[in-house]
Amino acid sequence: MLDLRHNRLGDEGFRHICDALKHPDTIARSSLSALVMWNNGITSASMDCLAHALKNNPKLETLNIGKNALSVD
Repeated sequence: MLDLRHNRLGDEGFRHICDALKHPDTIARSSLSALVMWNNGITSASMDCLAHALKNNPKLETLNIGKNALSVD
């Protein structure tokens, strides 16, 4: 588990995490099964990047993105 709650990463920082999650080396070598991004100032602008990361990383079983500024436009 990687717990990054309360780190003020924002969208830019979260996109870096997503990019790392979808990198082929990460997918092949990682045993990461849970990611906690609670209260990091993430907005819906990062959801496309997240979708690609989740699509390519089947090992990640739990994602907590609560207490972020997500909305449906």
